[in-house]
Amino acid sequence: MAVLLAAPVTLLAQGYSTTFGSDLECNTLRATFHIPVNENQSLDVTFGMNKFNMVVVEEASLVSPESFNIIAGTFNCLNCPPIMAITGDKHQQQPLKTVHGRVSTTVSILNDHTFNQNSKHALHQQFRILDKDYVAFTNLVHYVKPTQQQLHDFQQSVVLCESGFLDDEEIYHTFQVSRRSLSSL
Repeated sequence: MAVLLAAPVTLLAQGYSTTFGSDLECNTLRATFHIPVNENQSLDVTFGMNKFNMVVVEEASLVSPESFNIIAGTFNCLNCPPIMAITGDKHQQQPLKTVHGRVSTTVSILNDHTFNQNSKHALHQQFRILDKDYVAFTNLVHYVKPTQQQLHDFQQSVVLCESGFLDDEEIYHTFQVSRRSLSSL
């Protein structure tokens, strides 16, 4: 299956490319869909998108409705458009836009009412972390910035499937050990 991950910024695209290597093609939205940098550039449909079975648009909170219209326009021109998965959190950073030489935020597609009302491009499901201990851990990693040693110590106690066969008792034991490790951070 040919999958493309398209990110709104180069740093994300490069990070995913490093992580996944040749298993996944990664690029920026602007390069992938030929989104014009300025008003003088003409629109260009990327017919090479036909080779993909799936396109993942990552960090959709950084995608403006104007950029998404170009992306959707490309998909509408393809004779066999891939499945498109849009990922992101509408409470994250909103896209930036330059108007009359000044940079300001604008509405992302995840907060744009026309995007959400259009049945062709509807947000079907949003996943949130439900486990309160895992939320506490992710908040710790995001906001407290643990040291590499703290992360290493936490990971040492979280080893799944040492025996090669995963059973309920091993899952429960791992959960209890990780919970104690988390509370010690």
